[in-house]
Amino acid sequence: MNTFDPRRGRRQFLLLVALFVLPLLGATLLAVSGWRPQATRNHGELLDVPVDFRGEQAVLESGDRVVWDSAAGIWHIVVRAPANCGGPCARMVDSLRRVWIGLGSDAAHAVVLWTGAVDGPTGEALAGFPQARVARLDTTLLPAAGAPLAGDMLAPLGVWLVDPNGYLVMRYAPGFDPVGLRADLRKLIR
Repeated sequence: MNTFDPRRGRRQFLLLVALFVLPLLGATLLAVSGWRPQATRNHGELLDVPVDFRGEQAVLESGDRVVWDSAAGIWHIVVRAPANCGGPCARMVDSLRRVWIGLGSDAAHAVVLWTGAVDGPTGEALAGFPQARVARLDTTLLPAAGAPLAGDMLAPLGVWLVDPNGYLVMRYAPGFDPVGLRADLRKLIR
């Protein structure tokens, strides 16, 4: 004998509603609290207001001008090097070479633009990284390069990203982790 129990039907209905509502409620609470999954976090500092970099003149050693807004989807990794940087700059070049190699097939969409001083150790490191381009960049939109610090630190070398539309969109503070730069570029390029 099959009898209908209204309480059982109501419980099943409420359970079904809870299966749909509770995950939404949990996601809302996490979003309001500021939590974000690791995959959506930047390693660099996203600028609140992107800076139009298209009017800035960067001239390569060959005399060609850098085209900031590229239909080819090129991201520019800009480094501002101080004079007499020596070892820290050479290590930064090596780190950026490793980042560029780590991009694999996506490396064609990233250009390392070395601006500022090129001394002996930095020049040798750049010779081992022919994909990097050395340029003269006169701009007030980036802070002036500071004096290098002693030791193994990459400071005071910060890195900035210019997107394919010609906007300065992200900054990596001195002493940043190059692995984070590579991870961000992988997400941005794809």
